[in-house]
Amino acid sequence: MTYLDEVIVLMGRARNNLREAARAPEVGLYRATIALAYYAAFYAAKAVVAYHRQGPKTHEGVSRQFHKLAVLESDFPSTVAGLLDEMQEERLVADYDMSKASDDWMEEEALLAIDRATRFVDEVEGWLIRHLPPEARSNLPH
Repeated sequence: MTYLDEVIVLMGRARNNLREAARAPEVGLYRATIALAYYAAFYAAKAVVAYHRQGPKTHEGVSRQFHKLAVLESDFPSTVAGLLDEMQEERLVADYDMSKASDDWMEEEALLAIDRATRFVDEVEGWLIRHLPPEARSNLPH
């Protein structure tokens, strides 16, 4: 698999997770929505890192490389990039903080997570469109 193939696959995962996150609140799965939204953003960030032919193995490594490669060394907006870390913190609480029960999550929290993830993934797509070779741009999933 080439690095461009990996970018396309990762963006496909990001878009799929966004679609799943959008459906989860319809059946009251607010905590799951938080995780799905985060993973949409995570896969999008990983696509940018893959574009640079980097392959960190941890969530922290992906986040660190994303901020370095896309924000510090390129033109990705830092305000949008910050959403990745915010969503990761929320996902960690949703997945591991046992003091907040599954049914304590609110629809508003879930919808905010979807909005943040959508903004992040859309911004990554714009960044990729600006940086990918022209022949690869049309393969980006929407």
